[in-house]
Amino acid sequence: SVVAFATDELGRSIAVQLHVGDGGVLVLCPEEAMGAITEAVAPVDGEPEDGLAAVLLLFAQQSEQAIQRLSTVALALDQNTTGLTSGAERRAISRARVQLFSLQQLWTAHRSLLVDDGGLVEMLGDAAERRLRHARGLFESSVTAAGQLYALLGDTLSRQATVISERL
Repeated sequence: SVVAFATDELGRSIAVQLHVGDGGVLVLCPEEAMGAITEAVAPVDGEPEDGLAAVLLLFAQQSEQAIQRLSTVALALDQNTTGLTSGAERRAISRARVQLFSLQQLWTAHRSLLVDDGGLVEMLGDAAERRLRHARGLFESSVTAAGQLYALLGDTLSRQATVISERL
C-alpha cells in the first residue's frame, strides 16, 4: 500500500491511496483524479506492480507540468517587479513561494520513495523498475526547478524590500 499525491492544474495536491495485491491495483482517490489515473493504467499489461508504477509515473509527469505552469507565473511575477510594486503583488509572490515550497517538499518525499536501495523500486522488482526510475528522474527535476523558482521569488521580494527602504 502506498499513499501518493497527484498534482492538479492549480498545483494543489490530491491524496491517492494505492493498494497492490494479487487481484490487481485498488485506487482510492477523489473523483477529479480518477480520469487521469484510469488513462494511465488502462494500457498497462503485466503485473499489478506495473499498474502502480504507471500511476506513480503519471504523478511525476503531473509534477513536471505543474512546475512548467509555476515557472511561467514566477517569471512573470519577477519581471513585473522592476519598480515599486503593490502589496497585492508582493502577497502574490509570497503565495507562489509557499506553493513552490510545499510542492518541493511533496515531490522530495515521492523521490525518496523511489530510491534504488530499500525503496519501492527494490520492493516491486524488475517489472516496474523502468517506470519508477523515470518517475524518480522527473520528481528530481521538479524538485530542483521548484527550489530555483523559490529562490528567484525570494530575491524578487528582497529587491522589493530594498526599493521600499530606499524610497522611505
